[in-house]
Amino acid sequence: MSFSKTHYNKNLKNDNDWEIIRGCPGSNTTVIGGVSKLLKHFIDDYTPDNIFSYCDFNKFSGKSYEKCSMKFIGYTGPNKWILVGEKVINRNPKKYKDYKNYFTIWGAGSKKYLLALKEE
Repeated sequence: MSFSKTHYNKNLKNDNDWEIIRGCPGSNTTVIGGVSKLLKHFIDDYTPDNIFSYCDFNKFSGKSYEKCSMKFIGYTGPNKWILVGEKVINRNPKKYKDYKNYFTIWGAGSKKYLLALKEE
C-alpha cells in the first residue's frame, strides 16, 4: 500500500490529508486483515487527519475499506474506453474526434472512500 500527500485532489482539503494511491490486490497470496494492518501501521506512523482512496468498481467491491471504517462518499461516474481494432485504449478527451467512429466501452467507474481521523 502506498500513500501520497496530494494537493490536487478535491476530496482532500488539509495539509495532513493523505491518499492511498496504490494497493497490491492481485497477487496469488491472501493476507487476512492485510489492508487493516497496513492502514493501522500508516496511521500510527504518520497520524493523518484524513485518508482518502478510490476503489475501482470494475474489479473490487470496496468491502475491505468498509471493514477498516472508511466511509463511502460517492462515485466518480462511469469510465470510458475506446475499442480501436483489437486494442482497448483509455478515453483521451484531446483525441475525441480521432475516436468518434469507434466502439465505446463503458465501465462502472470508481467508488470514493474517506477515513476521517481528526474530529473537526
